[in-house]
Order: sequence, then C-alpha cells, then structure tokens
Amino acid sequence: MGATCPYLLPSMTRATWRGARGIVISADWLFEDDIIWVDGLPITRPDRSVTFAARRARSDEEATQIIDMAAAGDQIDLLGLEDYVSRLPSRPGVRRLRRALAQADENAWSPMEVTMRRLWTGRGFDRPLCNRPIFDLNGRHLLTPDLFDPVAGVLGEYNGAVHLNLRVGHRDLNREEICRQLGLEMVSMMSTDLRDKSAFEWRLDNAYRRAAARPLTTNWTLDLPSSWVDTSTVAKRRALDESQRELWLRRQAG
Repeated sequence: MGATCPYLLPSMTRATWRGARGIVISADWLFEDDIIWVDGLPITRPDRSVTFAARRARSDEEATQIIDMAAAGDQIDLLGLEDYVSRLPSRPGVRRLRRALAQADENAWSPMEVTMRRLWTGRGFDRPLCNRPIFDLNGRHLLTPDLFDPVAGVLGEYNGAVHLNLRVGHRDLNREEICRQLGLEMVSMMSTDLRDKSAFEWRLDNAYRRAAARPLTTNWTLDLPSSWVDTSTVAKRRALDESQRELWLRRQAG
C-alpha cells in the first residue's frame, strides 16, 4: 500500500508537488504512531495504509478486496483493523470502509474470490466459508474450494485464465468428480462472468435448488485431522515459524 507522509516535504506546498511516472502523490493527516521505519525509510503502518486505500476505493467491492488481500499477506488482521477504524469517526470514505470491513475475511486468496463472495451473499444465501479444506471421514484431504456453504452443501470456484491450462483443467475435472461422489453441488464463476454477472447468479441459484432437493450427505467433514495445521486466520499464520510457513502456506489445496 502507498504511504502518505506529507510532513516529509516541509519546504514544498501542495501546488509544487509533482508525481513521477508510476507515482501518485496524496496527502492526509496522520496519527503520531502512523509512521514506522523499514530499511531506513519512513512509511505508514499497514493499518493506516490499508484504511487510506479502502476509504478511497471506487466501490465497496474494491474496498473489501483491498482489506482481504492485505490480510492474505498477513499485513493486517481484522480485529486490529477494527480498532484502527474506530479512531477514524469523520474521515472521508469511512462509511465505505466500515461496510467493507464488515464483509472482509482473513482467508480469501484472490480479489475475485471477494467478488464471487459478494455476489453469493447478494443473492440472499448465507455467507460462505473461504478456502476451508474438506476431508473424508478418515482425515484424507479431498479439496479446498474457494467458497463453501456446508449447511446447504454448495461450493464455489473462481476459474480465471489459468484454468485453461491442461494440467489445471485436469485437476478441475477431478474436483468436480469428487464433489459428485460427496453429493455436493459445485458452481464455477468464469472471468467472462464479470461482464454479465447474471449468468453466475443463475448457476448459483440452480445449484442451491439442486442441493435443497436431496438430503445432505455425511461422507465428508470439515474437522481438521491432527496432522493438519490450521492457517485460516492471520493470527495462526503469524504464529508459524519459517519452515512451517514454507510447508503450510503453499495453499493447502487439492
């Protein structure tokens, strides 16, 4: 996130500031503890930078993406961000920031998962879990869907351009077959659905109708086996040592 530090330019007025190519100059007042030093450079602390960017986002969706991706990189945690937001009662854009924070999640892995999650809840369905691993009853990892409603038995996957790769496409087919065996409904969102979101909404509605027409199966579980390390929150990821991070943060997906 870009830093905002206007007092570092004491000899310059706003009228004389110039931005070089790729640099956007912005200004806003700071709390005394907003500045931290990294490698000899003064920058704004992550909570401040994230809220600054989210307040100036073009939409609630973009603001939520900013927060979720900062959490995905373990730069901020939602509880700490809530504390920081409480100090911003009258800043411009704070209402958008609060709405985005209420929709944020610490375990989203891509901006498009945020888009799909907002469409999901916008249809009136319960908010799905983000990247929650699913196991068989013997503790074997089966798959980790982007989104999952375990009560209804509906899961969602965002398929961007990388899914046109034959190897990735082959994995997708295997995941679809696993879902059939588990009695779960999978609905996919394509990048082309961003131009006409009604297509995804139609598929999602149909997936819920099919899932509601049959009893929920019991041949899967969300309970983590003893060998599995939970990395679903920022606090749990920050608690890992370097070797554990290398092992467990390779996106525990199958």
